[in-house]
Amino acid sequence: MNEIEFSVIADLPDDILTLTRLLQAFEQQGHAQVKLTRMSWDEAWSKLFSVAIYGQGPHISQIGSTWGSSLSAMRALRPFTPPELAAIGAPDAFMPPAWQSATLPGYSQVWTIPWTAYTFVICYRRDLLEQAGVGERTAFATAADMAQTLHALQTAGVEVPWIIPTAAPYPDLIHIIASWVWGAGGDFISHDGKQVLFNSHQSLAGLKSFFQLYRFLPSSIPELNAEQAITLFAQGKAAVLIAGAEVPYGLAQAANGHTEVRTQLGVAPPPGVPWIGGDNLVIWNHVHEYQLERTCLDLVKFLTSLEFQTTYLAEELALPVRLEALSPSSFRPDSLASTIAHVMRTGRAHHAVSLWTRIEHRLGRALNQIATEIVTDSSADLDNLLQEHLEPLAHQLNRVLTG
Repeated sequence: MNEIEFSVIADLPDDILTLTRLLQAFEQQGHAQVKLTRMSWDEAWSKLFSVAIYGQGPHISQIGSTWGSSLSAMRALRPFTPPELAAIGAPDAFMPPAWQSATLPGYSQVWTIPWTAYTFVICYRRDLLEQAGVGERTAFATAADMAQTLHALQTAGVEVPWIIPTAAPYPDLIHIIASWVWGAGGDFISHDGKQVLFNSHQSLAGLKSFFQLYRFLPSSIPELNAEQAITLFAQGKAAVLIAGAEVPYGLAQAANGHTEVRTQLGVAPPPGVPWIGGDNLVIWNHVHEYQLERTCLDLVKFLTSLEFQTTYLAEELALPVRLEALSPSSFRPDSLASTIAHVMRTGRAHHAVSLWTRIEHRLGRALNQIATEIVTDSSADLDNLLQEHLEPLAHQLNRVLTG
């Protein structure tokens, strides 16, 4: 039996236990043995970049959904043919926001296949909103509504109106901020990838409305990473939290968790246009042997099947990319189901342009620096901060894009 190497991104060995077990069904069908190679998120891009440059390494890989544009521009990926796409029901069976990451603007070829989706939601305490006189229905409907909600919580004496990871670097900051930027009519880059737009009037307005919320972060709370921020909320010490969509499910099911957090937990979409990302699957262009190529295609079909997507969702709290697998009964609390439905209906992905990975890295670093300076000095002038960090970066990146 053939063996194929499948590289996956997971920070801990336990994170791939479910996948390892589910892959046994694929192996038992006589397709091939699957050798899983794990890499952490911190090292994943550099390792995958090396595979792209040298044409050696795994046969099939999990990649971040925004990475495919850069890797395909390097001619490192094997494109999927129309019959191969039809075999997995693409694109019709896939959620449109997830499918946006599969192609490059202006090209008909498909280089990556969406595997799991990811997004961010707002978790909040219903009881604390009620005490502050805030209605749930409109508490986070717009950026202005959210600012008013946090102000009301603060005025009502809530010590920690909201919490977000503040320890830099926080790589997901750019994805969370996207909702505010897109909601204000701005963007990070033009659809054709020829010009950055994060320094436009609309984008700056969205960025400013987001960073203004940092005024409601208490100075008594030290810098927190993502796990620490979730823990603070889970302990009942914060009223609002922005976190991955899997977090409220875990909070609602935690039998030993804080009672009010578990029973009073509400979930809402972020204001503006929600960001939808996730993970995609690619077959590398260095896979030339026919049988290995066929086996990689079989594995993609297996991993994106309705059965796998449904099972993996239930066990790993991952959002599926197949429309049929997105069942409201799969989510708890109940408000999470309606929130996910809203996000999948109204959200979008970053533009899939060839240099997006580079732009995401540099812009993400600048946004983290802005956040750090606001946390350090809450009286800092936001307009000056945004101008200082973003205008020079925009000029530098535009020279790269037009060079």
